[in-house]
This record gives sequence, C-alpha cells and structure tokens, in this order.
Amino acid sequence: MWENVHSSEFTNFLQKAIEFTGNAELYGSWMLKVIQEWPVSCEHNLTDTSINRKAWIGHAATCLAIKCPEHITRLAWGRLSQDQQDAANLKAQEAIYLWVSMHEAKNNQVCEAMGVARLSERDTRGSAAEAGGVKQGSILPNDMQGNS
Repeated sequence: MWENVHSSEFTNFLQKAIEFTGNAELYGSWMLKVIQEWPVSCEHNLTDTSINRKAWIGHAATCLAIKCPEHITRLAWGRLSQDQQDAANLKAQEAIYLWVSMHEAKNNQVCEAMGVARLSERDTRGSAAEAGGVKQGSILPNDMQGNS
C-alpha cells in the first residue's frame, strides 16, 4: 500500500486505479475482500475513529486488487466524477458497517467472557497522556478503572 513505483509505471497505475475506483461494484467487492484478508490491518485502522476509514478501506482495496500504492489511489480519486465518488463511498460505508458489526460481535463474546461492558475504540487525535484514560475506553472492570 505504501510502495513507490518507478516513474515509467506511474501512468499505467493511475489509469488502472481510475478505472478500478470508478467501478463501484468492483471496488466494493474488493473492500469486502480487505475485511476478510487483512484482519490485523482492519483492526488497526477501522477501530481508529480519528482517521478517514472510507479512504483507508478504499486504498486497501485498490492495493489488494491491483497492487496500486495509496498515493496513486488518491490521485485517481480526484479524477472521478461526484457520482462515482458517492457510489464508491456508499460501498466503503457498507464494508465498514459489515466489519464493525462482525468486530462488535467478536468483542461482545470476549467482553462477556471477561465480564466487561466493551472493548476500546481508538481515537488517535488525543495526547499520549489521554491514551490510557477512561475516555479512550478500558477493558478493565468498572471497579478497577483508575487503578491502572
């Protein structure tokens, strides 16, 4: 996703990315593959509510499908019509919703076993000092919060 491409490959990648991201059905099908094939990356990026999760899953889908780096995917996005962007964003939101639903179901099982209400979502906009606070979420039972 973060690889550089040789300048001789740039135009080809850009054209492929425009075609790929402009086809919402195809693009969306690869977003669904991302949530199946990249579980760790999804856990890391889709639990971080401070990032543009639709952009991330779109970049990941383009990388998985056509091996296109993120920076070229961003350029391709700018070449799409508003209707194409709206259709792609709808597919991204559907994929994110599906992932969140599956993630919450898995977390609910873990939480039940641990006797806690919920596991943390991440918001990386806060300072390092806030990262361990209750605002960030805690996997400790309520009576143990603040004693970490």
